[in-house]
Amino acid sequence: NLFKGFSTFFKSGLIGSDDYMKSLSELEDETIEELASSLSGSKFIKQNLSEILKMLLEEMQTGDNDFTPEVLEEDEWTELELTSIFKAFKEIASSGLLDEGSTDAIQQLSDKQIDDLSTYISSSKFLTKNLTPIMDMLLGSMDLGNIEIKGFEDSSKWTKQEIASLLKGSKIVVSYTDDLTQMVKMSEDDLDILMTSDLISNVLVDFIKE
Repeated sequence: NLFKGFSTFFKSGLIGSDDYMKSLSELEDETIEELASSLSGSKFIKQNLSEILKMLLEEMQTGDNDFTPEVLEEDEWTELELTSIFKAFKEIASSGLLDEGSTDAIQQLSDKQIDDLSTYISSSKFLTKNLTPIMDMLLGSMDLGNIEIKGFEDSSKWTKQEIASLLKGSKIVVSYTDDLTQMVKMSEDDLDILMTSDLISNVLVDFIKE
């Protein structure tokens, strides 16, 4: 499993890549499944996975949004955990969400992409533990006007529904950044979507108070 794990990692193109985002976006599902199976099956690799995943996550960081990721215990690096992480990284990379000024990228997210992302992220202890700084990194590259969205301190609140609602709500919010006063004219359907996210509903309350 040790040899297979390293071999699969090298074949994936992630080791020594000059463009991690491109390599992540090009990962095949079969390769992800191989990676998850071989890496989770090696005790030696699991002992070092925290450092490997920290390295990949740090490569994805942009601008001034650097942070040190929280890590997992060795026995928490399961096949499901790793599958969820790599599929989430692939979706984030291929969608362009980390590109500078990526408001267009979030507006172009399809319902399927949002469903997939929220499923993968909520299924990963590593990602939910680090989702607040990851969210700061994603939203930090977008122009949201005077709106500031802060993540949860309690990682258990990052449910699939909350993540999906946040992504759908962010699509709506960025469409109003040219003139936030127009948000009072949004449709009931859009307002319902915003209010299903605890984070965004709190932001709206603060915005209205101001």
